[in-house]
Amino acid sequence: MRWLRCLVAALTVAGCGDRGSVTFDLTAPQSPLFNPVAQPELVTEYDIRTASGTVIGIASAVQGSGSSTNGLLPLGALMPAGAPEDVFVTALSGGNLLGEARIKDVAIKAGKKATYEAPLRKPLVFVGSAMPAETASGNHTTAVQILDPLSSMDLAKAPGTPASLPAMTAGATTWDGQNVIVAQDRALTAFDTGTGKLAAGTLTLAVAPTRVVVAPRDQAIVALNPASGSDGSLTIISDVAGFVGSPGSANPKVVSMPGQVARTAAFSPDGSRLYVLTGGMGVDPCEPGVTLPNNNIEVYGLDGSMTGQIALEGFAADVTVDPQSGTIVIADVAGKQVATLDPAAGATTKLLGNLTCPSAVRVVNGTVYAVTSDRDMTMNAFTLQRVPLRSTGGGAAAATLFSGPNYNIPIDSTPSTNGDIGMALLPVRPVSIDAYELAVTPDGNRAEFATRAVYNESGTKFVFSGENCTANFNIVEYGLFAVDLRTGNAAYESRSQLVTKGATNCVDCQLPSPFPDQVVGCQSTSGDKPAGLAATFGQ
Repeated sequence: MRWLRCLVAALTVAGCGDRGSVTFDLTAPQSPLFNPVAQPELVTEYDIRTASGTVIGIASAVQGSGSSTNGLLPLGALMPAGAPEDVFVTALSGGNLLGEARIKDVAIKAGKKATYEAPLRKPLVFVGSAMPAETASGNHTTAVQILDPLSSMDLAKAPGTPASLPAMTAGATTWDGQNVIVAQDRALTAFDTGTGKLAAGTLTLAVAPTRVVVAPRDQAIVALNPASGSDGSLTIISDVAGFVGSPGSANPKVVSMPGQVARTAAFSPDGSRLYVLTGGMGVDPCEPGVTLPNNNIEVYGLDGSMTGQIALEGFAADVTVDPQSGTIVIADVAGKQVATLDPAAGATTKLLGNLTCPSAVRVVNGTVYAVTSDRDMTMNAFTLQRVPLRSTGGGAAAATLFSGPNYNIPIDSTPSTNGDIGMALLPVRPVSIDAYELAVTPDGNRAEFATRAVYNESGTKFVFSGENCTANFNIVEYGLFAVDLRTGNAAYESRSQLVTKGATNCVDCQLPSPFPDQVVGCQSTSGDKPAGLAATFGQ
């Protein structure tokens, strides 16, 4: 680790001269790629506040701003705190978040001197890869992406990168940002976000988890397991530090979920309760014609005991918890809304309504982000919605359109010999899009989400070049969206297009007698599906 400057605060008590100090020793990774302050001239200030949001101090890092010459950045006077609190140190460049450090149990007491190490890490986004449920010859997983939102680089592919993370089928970042808990099929291990290396050894699980979540303050790791018969299960690891140091030595506890399968889960802010949304990952709630049973939220303690159950009035696709207020927010597909949920009464309160298949939801800095299948047909665009969490009952929402994917059906034609005129293509738009994983950076500036788009036509009539045609097909496309939430710019990466119906007779066009019908098949493009999306310090 590279030692940087120190943030020093003097402590005062009103009416007396009892003084002390608190020092935060900033450290950062040796590799410039993973070092958030590798270019110190870009750092304008360090923001220090408690986990609850109370500002402790702001130290200017600009040369000539009063910073001392001995490596100390003064924070100024602080008032003592009654009890230790968790503290977040954030390195900023203007409005851009460069890095963050999270320190547990900081004590601010008059007359006492204390020093705390503050290991800075970048707000990276990790994207893994898994095999699609739809089969196609040539399907394969791909390399893990380690995305740096500020540089727009994939650090896993950058020249000179120390990163070694060949596979991840599910994953989650630790609360302190120093590790990613990585599932590689049935193997569970840890990736160090400072060195770019995997921990030595792995823990072999009974089954490959569909999701991984980590409790606040790194109190526990929980792997959500697929069904065995009709029963799902949770794998709980209580010693996170021990696991990171030696994954193979962990002693996990497996908790059965009789008659239920976990879809996703989120912790309460204090980490004492795990809200597990049931329903499994085998269903796309946005696919046309799908039957969606009511699902539940089961509440578990860190010891694996189920302490409660919340029966939902329909099917919810996702659940999240605001890390500040503890408010539960669901993507309520059946109710066509994003809503808060009262865990005691099970009642929902609408935040946004009249939505088409809200499929993913997160809360960052008091703002709710939700991906929906709401469409702008003129642009082939779907919608990411934003609304303040505290605007319950109809706050001002902002919609960000992102262009949907498309599938091109090749029509029987011959390109020109000079290559200037290509084969005729029939573009097709998806009828739905399911964001089955969503990650938002801690500053709320960037969203990455994995999608399953469905192209479905059954006996659809249209005219092409004067010919009467009929379309019959079902195609599933997996992809990854990156959306800049400040500008609205979106980028899309198609990962696979898999034909489940219409491989030989996708489109049938009737030609005048005596010519036979022109029948065109749809072809699959094999690949993978994005999985294990995780944002350091984000949601």
